[in-house]
Amino acid sequence: MGTAVQEDVEVCRLANASCHVVGQIPPDESVEHLLGPGGGARPTILTGNPSYLGQMVTAARRRGYGPDDFALRAIYAGGEMLSRRLSEVLRETFGALTVGDAFGMTELLPVGGRTCSERHLHIDPNTGYTEVLDLATGEPAAPGRLGELTVTPYFPYRECMPVLRYNTGDVVRTLEGPPDCELAAVPAVSHVLGKAGTLHRTIDGIVTPRDVLEALDGTPGLPFPLRQPPGGGRGRRPAPRGGRLQGGHRSGGGRAAAGPGRRRPRHGPAGGRGGGRAPLPPALRPVGAHLHPEPRVSVFFQLAVTIARAVGVCAGAIAYFRAVRTPRPPVGVFNGSDIFLMMGFVLALPYIYLTLPGAVLPVVLALVFAGGLSVGYQPLIGNGRLRRALIAVLIASVLVAHRAFGETAPPYWVANSAVVALIVVSATNLNVQGGGMRLKNVAWFLLALTAYDAFFAWVVPLTQQLSEAVQGYPYAPAAGLRIGEELGAVVGMGDLLAYALFTTTAYKAYGKRGLRTGIALVTLFGAVAPVATLQVLAAATDQAPTLVPAQVFFGPAAFLGYRYLRRSGPERRMADVVFRGTRGVRGGAVPQAPAGRGAPVEPVT
Repeated sequence: MGTAVQEDVEVCRLANASCHVVGQIPPDESVEHLLGPGGGARPTILTGNPSYLGQMVTAARRRGYGPDDFALRAIYAGGEMLSRRLSEVLRETFGALTVGDAFGMTELLPVGGRTCSERHLHIDPNTGYTEVLDLATGEPAAPGRLGELTVTPYFPYRECMPVLRYNTGDVVRTLEGPPDCELAAVPAVSHVLGKAGTLHRTIDGIVTPRDVLEALDGTPGLPFPLRQPPGGGRGRRPAPRGGRLQGGHRSGGGRAAAGPGRRRPRHGPAGGRGGGRAPLPPALRPVGAHLHPEPRVSVFFQLAVTIARAVGVCAGAIAYFRAVRTPRPPVGVFNGSDIFLMMGFVLALPYIYLTLPGAVLPVVLALVFAGGLSVGYQPLIGNGRLRRALIAVLIASVLVAHRAFGETAPPYWVANSAVVALIVVSATNLNVQGGGMRLKNVAWFLLALTAYDAFFAWVVPLTQQLSEAVQGYPYAPAAGLRIGEELGAVVGMGDLLAYALFTTTAYKAYGKRGLRTGIALVTLFGAVAPVATLQVLAAATDQAPTLVPAQVFFGPAAFLGYRYLRRSGPERRMADVVFRGTRGVRGGAVPQAPAGRGAPVEPVT
């Protein structure tokens, strides 16, 4: 890579042009360089690898910049595969008329190539001899067949270190006929499709990393970039958080080819252009999970946000329980058999969501949010017109924040988290007060939810699929805070509901003793344990897990907490709880029932 930078600087010097090598800096700073801060000249040519250019696109759009803000005439990408969609987005965002896709390796200098408008890779035949060797036989590939690009630079260009039939490991497809493009006079193959060791063989044929990259980059709503760092790496990681404005090629790690007709080994270091499978972006888990951390994320930030959300929602549910009486519907009370009904609903809901088209899902979620708020706060805001107006403002604020700032901006997460928290608070009290849910019911339900969480997180990736389905859309069923691409801590709505249900039923059943137990378990096993486990696994294996299901920690702890509390006696019922100054029930205070259940009578004011 250093050689490529030196070449760029030398070319600029010969052309009497200035060149700014900015090094490994955040994409936002690179965007500032393009704006010509301080009244300086704005750059007209930009070079870099596609993953970093994608981060610059995201940064520029997040800040509201468009083509009129830049003076770029050309953008040249190298070192990785450039997708068709990213090429189009670079033109739309920065206003560059030319977006070039270069091919080159330090080991093969000066042999290089460029991609034409028809997506062919044209390699100059004057500096080296290029072959495409069949993947199966090692012989020259027939027209339309996949093969590995093999290059021999000519003398005297490689006088010091001659290279004979250097196998780059890059897979291309030979053309079935002569090219018909602006570079038709230069020999051509297809653009690079990926590394030979990263092909996926399926019943329908070979799937290349290029196929995956084009599909991901072409999916609306997914952020750039969606790829592994150049050169591979352990585990699934986002692209590197740095880059440079000048320079294009990176040093590849190819293999020397064997003689004619001999098969070469498939293993070896990834290098050259394009090398890895593209991982999916960090996703929001709708039902109970903690995200894996972004690079350089602060564990203290994650702990603070997670604890604040978890404990805050529990406190809100308790405050609602103390201040508002929810009328009991004429459908009986919650009992043990209802656990099976709830688990059936929990199992069916993700599949229902996944059957919806992508654009319909956020609409359905918005309607679900609005319906939950309307039912849950009817006892508090009796005026239906006022209640609907307030709910409309809340729902609209989430959409406006998402459209104005993006899904990684704090304003969106503040608005979305507020709506989610209000829904969880009201849903908790509808079940505890209106449905008569007891601590025993919650404890067994959370124990069942533990198995559900583990199975659909680690065995059948249903949770991940649902996470990916809501990615890029507003109304995420989760609460937390994200600050750009670097800092993020998000808790699923399912987790928050589990925490609030346990804490509120514990408070109803055993008073302040139950409340203290609930808050302690939520803090330790609902927030600290998942975040700490995530960090330990990431540090020990150098591989951040895709998600850590929080109920695996909280469910068993909550069940043991229930067993501990019931040692002091049977649970109090709603009739045993004394309310004073409540809203939502005509007639004022609820009559006091005989004491002696679980905890002394504690007036709830």
